[in-house]
Amino acid sequence: MFANRPLCSVCESRHEEVDDVGFSNHMDKVHLPHSIRIVRERLPNGLASVQLLLSNNHSILRVIRSQNLALLERILQQGGDPDEMLPFPWNILSASINDACWAVVRFLLQDNNLDRLNMGKCLRQLTFMEVHPMFLATRTRGLELFKRLYELNDWCIPAEVLNYILAAYDIHYIEQILTLTPIPNLLISAPRSNITPLHSILMNPDRIVFDRFFQLFLDQCEALPPTIAHRLPYWLTIEAKIPARPPNLTPFTTAIIYQNPIAARRLADLMGPAGIARPNDPGYTPLYLAARYINIECFKIITGDEPRTIPHTQVTSSAGHVRATQFPNVPDTGPASIDYITPLGGTILHALVRGALEMQHFGKIPKFANDLCRMASFLAQSGADPHCPHPFTHLSPLVEASNLGFADLARAMDGEWKEEEEAESEYLD
Repeated sequence: MFANRPLCSVCESRHEEVDDVGFSNHMDKVHLPHSIRIVRERLPNGLASVQLLLSNNHSILRVIRSQNLALLERILQQGGDPDEMLPFPWNILSASINDACWAVVRFLLQDNNLDRLNMGKCLRQLTFMEVHPMFLATRTRGLELFKRLYELNDWCIPAEVLNYILAAYDIHYIEQILTLTPIPNLLISAPRSNITPLHSILMNPDRIVFDRFFQLFLDQCEALPPTIAHRLPYWLTIEAKIPARPPNLTPFTTAIIYQNPIAARRLADLMGPAGIARPNDPGYTPLYLAARYINIECFKIITGDEPRTIPHTQVTSSAGHVRATQFPNVPDTGPASIDYITPLGGTILHALVRGALEMQHFGKIPKFANDLCRMASFLAQSGADPHCPHPFTHLSPLVEASNLGFADLARAMDGEWKEEEEAESEYLD
């Protein structure tokens, strides 16, 4: 019965225990989490992979916290790997920095202790970013400590740490950190997640960070020798796995979900209409994500601004619907078309229903409510099919919107909504 249902990449199951509607809702929550919350709460790029609390049950930790250097020296002289004295993935240096035991940190970083205690291993091995000494140094705002660790790590900032710095801190603190170092290499990606510095500056709520580092990114791409395969197009289309975010985000779709239309416009100018229409590996198109994340500014960037009136009558879409207007950058067929069906999420109109549904859970956002209807109205005028069935629920976006009580959105899909009717939408109550 469920043989055609795709495997859920998170649960590694086809979820035979739920019906098609339930499976659709599950996939939407798993694959497209935290859309409205990103805008409302400005969530950073997520730290949830390791428990940061350390229990006092470990004898070496009690010694560290007491900052008894003589006892610590005797314990370490007895031999054995000091990292094995703490639970994975902690090491003795990261635990000391995390607990602000600065006397112990200074002791561990003395020149005569670096090789003897193998402190270089603590910096070279990155199991989880959250316990890396350089990351913890930025969290404590210890700039001199960061510089010392940077020197000991062969003048290198691990990609994960650099990404977090660029994503989470304001421009003043970032510049304080980076003045301690040479100009960082922005053409790197984190080994496990593929997150790049370009993704990171797009996540930062301080928009000056993007302005400051995007030109540096372009300059570094321009300086690459012709023999290098990974040039500008590669870095503009690389797909990253960002914790608690939709899957396979390119820099452009990162700008979409973080509501950064200025950056999206600059990326679109580099990529062209075909580049910004391309679906990612799971099949989500940037236009689908712009609708799902209620980002009308990026919606217009992708479609080529608002639809233009067609001078001739009886022009029809590929689905046979009469068009009154046409988007400048939207073709009749293919992933860039307004009736393209994403394998997991349905059409762009289905995406608008899911954006409205999620908005119920995060309070009133009048601008987003109006923008949902505006996008649906634009699509309706351009011949989008409101009766196209979802691949799992088999319900059309018009039926879904009506069944959920989203009357304004349903009218917009039918081409009957006018912006002056806005007022308080029912899905904001």
